[in-house]
Amino acid sequence: MTSPVAQHGLASQAKSPNHRRAFALGLRDAAPLFLSGAPFGLLFGILAYDVGLGLWGGQAFSSLIFAGSAQFAAADLFGKGAGLLVIFGVTALLNARHLLYALDLATRCAHWPSWGRLIVGYFLTDESYAVTARRLDARPHDPLPLAYFAGASLGMYFAWNLSTAVGLVLGASGPDLSRFGFSVAIYSAYIAIFVPLLVAAPRWVAAGVSLVLAVWLRDWPNQLGLVTAILAGIVAGYASQRLMDRRSEPPAASAGDEAL
Repeated sequence: MTSPVAQHGLASQAKSPNHRRAFALGLRDAAPLFLSGAPFGLLFGILAYDVGLGLWGGQAFSSLIFAGSAQFAAADLFGKGAGLLVIFGVTALLNARHLLYALDLATRCAHWPSWGRLIVGYFLTDESYAVTARRLDARPHDPLPLAYFAGASLGMYFAWNLSTAVGLVLGASGPDLSRFGFSVAIYSAYIAIFVPLLVAAPRWVAAGVSLVLAVWLRDWPNQLGLVTAILAGIVAGYASQRLMDRRSEPPAASAGDEAL
């Protein structure tokens, strides 16, 4: 849940001149994703209204949960009458990839204040992580201010909620907008986000395993095929990274070498 304190904490990162500049850069770098993600939020608003969440319930999903694809799964399960435990379980598993995002940022942004890292856990999304990770990859020796993440994530938060609101209003008005093919924008957005991040073998392994299993298991009920694909991709990527680390380790010195 996003509290006013949490939002104020990130916004306060833009007070000093350096923080204001970092905030503006984060906002600028994430801006293209606001446009590509807008149809995603629009479709969620329409879906949320169609499954019976209503205007306030649908907006609360985006304002308080703020989980992108997990919101779609949760709303779909809600419309099908699934129990709360199933909805919570599927949502948690779909967001399991955020654990990897958080671990990466915790390692590369250890200079961020403790309170800031706690708030980051809520605002962390595929888009905000992708923008931040690209910046870190481009300048690995330049400490990234928390204000940069604040600009990217707060911009995405407000863009997502605005597009959800528009979708809810359109859903309430009655016309069927699915024929316009907005879903294509969703896939295009994710391709644009993640393909540039596939710069190492473990990332390719994780993406490949997830892609193959997601297609192969697409007919499983309650999004279980997608959940399985995500978990398998995480395990495959981690195992690949561990294997590469072991191969890069220097061989242990023998007793004879130590004597010399």
